[in-house]
Amino acid sequence: TVPGTVYADSVLDGFRVAPYSWQGGVAFQQELRSGVAITIGYFRTVGGNFTVTDNLLVDRSNYDYFCLNTPSDANLPGGGGQQICGIHDQRVVNPVSNLVRPASDFGKQTSVFNGMDFTTNARFGNGGFVTGGISIGRTVTDNCDVVANLPEAGAGPGQTGTNTCHVQPPWSASTDFKLSASYRLRGEVQVSANYQNSPGIPTLAAWNAPNSVIAPVLGRNLSACRAGLTAAQCTASLGVALVPTNSLYREARFNLLGLAVNRNFRFGQTSIRPRFELGNALNANTVTTVNTS
Repeated sequence: TVPGTVYADSVLDGFRVAPYSWQGGVAFQQELRSGVAITIGYFRTVGGNFTVTDNLLVDRSNYDYFCLNTPSDANLPGGGGQQICGIHDQRVVNPVSNLVRPASDFGKQTSVFNGMDFTTNARFGNGGFVTGGISIGRTVTDNCDVVANLPEAGAGPGQTGTNTCHVQPPWSASTDFKLSASYRLRGEVQVSANYQNSPGIPTLAAWNAPNSVIAPVLGRNLSACRAGLTAAQCTASLGVALVPTNSLYREARFNLLGLAVNRNFRFGQTSIRPRFELGNALNANTVTTVNTS
C-alpha cells in the first residue's frame, strides 16, 4: 500500500526547520506643537521555510508544456491576443504518493512585505480632534523556481508561468488613507466625520481553455479526456489566468465618508444621547465583485 501523504524528516526534525515569519519595525514620533504630533513607521515581514507537496510518482518529464494565444477582448490588457507560455498538462494521471518537503529542495521561494505608515493626531478647541494618515505597503511573493522544477507545486486553475508564480502588486494596491475628526458645539452637540480611501478590487480574468483549442498546440488531447475521443468530442478544459495576479486594478477606489451628529440630554442622574448617522454620505457604489470568466 502506498501512503497518501508523508512528511520528510527535514520538515519535522532539526533546528530552524519550521515555517517562520520574521517581523520588524521602527517608528518615530514628533510633537510639532502643543496638541499636534506626527508618527512615521516602517515595517517589514519576511517569510521562509516554505514547504511543498511532491508526488514522488511524478517528475517534470511527466508534463508537457505549451503556449496559448489569449482571446481577443477589449477588456483584457492590450486587447488580448498575447501569448502565454509555461502552461502544462500531465500526460498520465499517476497514482499519488505525496511527500511534504522543503520548497528549497526545488529552488528559491520568497515572501516579503514592506510598508510605511504616516499618521497625525491633533487636538484643538472645545474637545475637537483630528486623527488619520496614510498606510503604504505591499507583499511580493515568488515561487517561480519551485514551480519550474516541481510542476505540481503550481497545479491548479491559472497556474501559467509568471502570471501566478510571481505576484508584485503596485504600491497603490495597498495604499489606504483614513481621516477622522470630531468637534463639540454649543449645547453638548457633537459632530464627527470619518473618511476612508481604500484600493478597489484587483481585475482578474480566467479562461477555461477548451481541449479543442489546446489539442492542436499540445499535440494530443488533455489528460482529462477519455481515451478514444477526438479533439472536438472532448469537453475537458484547462484554467488559464489571462491577467497576472494582483497586477491590474481597473475598478475605482473606495471613497467612503461617514457623518454623524449626536447630542447629550441630561435628566438628573440620567442622560440620553440620540445620534444621527449617515454612513455613506458620498453615495459610493464602488464595484466589489466581478465575474472573472
